[in-house]
Amino acid sequence: PQTWAYNDVFGHAGGEFAGMSDPTGTDGNLSEDPLFVDTANGDFQLQAASPCVDAGNPVLLDADGTRSDMGAYGGPYGSWP
Repeated sequence: PQTWAYNDVFGHAGGEFAGMSDPTGTDGNLSEDPLFVDTANGDFQLQAASPCVDAGNPVLLDADGTRSDMGAYGGPYGSWP
């Protein structure tokens, strides 16, 4: 079986998870607007108020020593400004 953890599945309606149930609300998964800085111009960094900030895997830390953020800019190798 598939296991998802610490993901934001925002924008997916029920029934879109082929072969698995909706993971929202379990294993650190959420479904909220990630509040990217500027999607129209390709800036997918998280705004400070994003629900994905400090919501990643608690075993990993961001470069600033806080709990990792979800997404490409989170974790020890992320480039959170």
